[in-house]
Amino acid sequence: MKKLSIASHQGKSQFIAEIATISAVQHRNLVKLYGCCIERDKKLLVYEYLENRSLDKALFGKRGLLLDWPTRYNICLGTARGLAYLHEESRPRIVHRDVKASNILLDADLSPKISDFGLAKLYDDNNTHISTRVAGTILDTKRMYLLEWAWNLHENNHSLELVDPTLTVFVESEAIRTIGVALLCTQASPSLRPPMSRIVAMLAGDIEVSTVTSRPGYLTDWHFNDISSSSVQDGILTSFPSRNTNSLFDRSTAPSMVVDPIPSPVNITQPMLHEIIGDEND
Repeated sequence: MKKLSIASHQGKSQFIAEIATISAVQHRNLVKLYGCCIERDKKLLVYEYLENRSLDKALFGKRGLLLDWPTRYNICLGTARGLAYLHEESRPRIVHRDVKASNILLDADLSPKISDFGLAKLYDDNNTHISTRVAGTILDTKRMYLLEWAWNLHENNHSLELVDPTLTVFVESEAIRTIGVALLCTQASPSLRPPMSRIVAMLAGDIEVSTVTSRPGYLTDWHFNDISSSSVQDGILTSFPSRNTNSLFDRSTAPSMVVDPIPSPVNITQPMLHEIIGDEND
């Protein structure tokens, strides 16, 4: 059950019609929305139950699951397939706007299912303008941003330091492929951001990952300090004692990144903003 915390300007009949439309969107990597309950000003959504809760709890919770590399890679690929369906195949086409680890749920087989898709349209029913500009909020300026750290590692050929150090075994080629895809999806120019169907093909190894040559969108809009010594906290980086960066396998703690790239400019009603899966400590 999920209670909508943001009041919608829609009337009851229009709200129910939107729920009916969203609940008709079905894919193996999307959480099923069974319906809604409306009582006075309270609006509840009824979803299917997922045994293994959310990805953020699995990765960072006090009773986290032991996710090996194949499982994590399949979660990335399944999430990308779900987003590709929402962006390019579903009717209506939907841009999530809030993709993060807490909105990726895991079933009994640890297969990923995207939740809360379509809620942006319920909240922003008066918003008919679409922006393809990378959007987001930079928090405390004394902390360092995860994407800045990732880009610096990429530029210095230390990309594998992004891999979770608890993973003693992983496939280097798949890790490098995933990082390359993530950086492509954070490009400022729409022409440089691949559609989700191409992202799926890249992650699946069907096509090569395009070379990333320009700084991601966030980094062209904001100035960041040097982050040679930093750690991850809530999707951003905070200071920690300097570490040896000579070895590709001396890896700092870093959450997985799954991205929902902004489609090229089009005129549809759903808002289009960039999403990166955030990371929340339990």
